[in-house]
Amino acid sequence: MYEDNRPLAVLTQRYPQLTLAVEAGMSQSDEYRAITQRGRMPVALPYTFSDCEATELYTEHTETGDVEILVLPDRSDFVRFVQVMAYRCEPREVPPSMGAVTINNINNWRRIEAHKNAYLLSGKTDWEEEFKRFTAVPQNYRDSIIALSNGAYSALPYTETNCESDEEWIRASLTIRKYHELTHFVSRRLFPANKETLRDEVLADCVGIFAAFGEYDISLAQRVLGIYSGEYRTGGRLANYTESDEELALWVARAMELTEKVVNFVKAHGELSPLQLHLALEREGIGL
Repeated sequence: MYEDNRPLAVLTQRYPQLTLAVEAGMSQSDEYRAITQRGRMPVALPYTFSDCEATELYTEHTETGDVEILVLPDRSDFVRFVQVMAYRCEPREVPPSMGAVTINNINNWRRIEAHKNAYLLSGKTDWEEEFKRFTAVPQNYRDSIIALSNGAYSALPYTETNCESDEEWIRASLTIRKYHELTHFVSRRLFPANKETLRDEVLADCVGIFAAFGEYDISLAQRVLGIYSGEYRTGGRLANYTESDEELALWVARAMELTEKVVNFVKAHGELSPLQLHLALEREGIGL
């Protein structure tokens, strides 16, 4: 019986690709494909993460269903988890300004196995046909998980916020990340037609900042994107979403426009909860 209840050990049992090395070409290897596409369970499940006791795994309820939240205070654990689960074991860079990610459509072969066992125990025998029926519905076997690190949001030092200490900013950063990712999770399901990368980021930051502080600080919202007094500072998060200096200049102007629209909306709807505020922003089409 598998008895290791550490969050990352539980997830390794569920997603055994977490035992694999992160190296170039791993996503195309027979071993990776056997685990993720055919459900092969390795003979051994070596634990490949730290023993950080502050790691958490819990379920959050949203308007569009439940999603698991994984909090990884150890930065090396966060980087490895993202590289394995989001980048399919490829050694892509995880920039310091990246502190959270929502990973969707993860094949959970343990759920398929559990259904198979129940199906066969019921006396039925045509598993091949049942497998096709069961996997025709992605919700039956595909998972989503939100991974959060525990550093400063967007790698912004607390001295550039209104927080009085690094500890206060770290706590606020975790809240911002959580609600930022929950906003994305809900938006992709309820408002797929509204998708625009920069607008999505501004709205998600808004909900996160509002959840952390009870108000929307437009200066902070711009700084976490790397914008200071209307100018972009090299190394800011905004560059994560653009590929050229010309595009970046356009995005700075667009971000300034969006944050102005958002701050005015929040001032008129500050009585809402963070996720209610998000739904209102989307339904009113702010920034579209």
